[in-house]
Amino acid sequence: MSDHEHLEAKRLAILAAAAEAFDAHGYAATTIDEVAARAGISKGSVYNYFRSKQELFTQLFVDSIEPTEADSERMIEDLSAPAATLARLIGYWYRELSRHQKLGRLTLEFWANAARQEEGGELNRLLRQTHRRWVERIKRILARGIETGDFRADLDLERAAWTLVGQFDGLMLHRIMDIGMEVDEALLASLETWIMTALCCPDSPRPREVSDVCPEES
Repeated sequence: MSDHEHLEAKRLAILAAAAEAFDAHGYAATTIDEVAARAGISKGSVYNYFRSKQELFTQLFVDSIEPTEADSERMIEDLSAPAATLARLIGYWYRELSRHQKLGRLTLEFWANAARQEEGGELNRLLRQTHRRWVERIKRILARGIETGDFRADLDLERAAWTLVGQFDGLMLHRIMDIGMEVDEALLASLETWIMTALCCPDSPRPREVSDVCPEES
């Protein structure tokens, strides 16, 4: 193993130990000493990689969203069929619910910590930026869909995009907390149908691949 690989392996071990500690005890009660003990290294070694508990916690947040960010950007590279693209993005959101459920309390800790910070706080800023990127992705899809006639011309892009993002956030919290109606395949299929019915132009032809989620109005 090269020196770089060794350093990266230790960094990942620290992050894994921190994720376990934050999940078990919450941000406030977790100490760098506990993270070091879980990682099997000295406290000073942790500080060689992360300057503070807040920086370590923030890096966990960044790492948790990076795969989703990369996947979603690839999905919207081709907007030749915007209704189909949006359907795929919604399906991807729903599949990601399982991953967020596994992160569980750690995801809630990210949100709670961000809420306690001032607007300029690092985690608060990152959370806002993440939501803004999702809103802009959806707006791009909707705008293209209006151009092609797939989506209604009277859509308010900003409000429609934030509504979709809020719907996903709500489902994520329900899944983590295990409250309300069970978030199962039947519920997700109904929600997807309602979303696409609300957005689609009733007079436009539906792409074959999304015909099931973009039904014709009777």
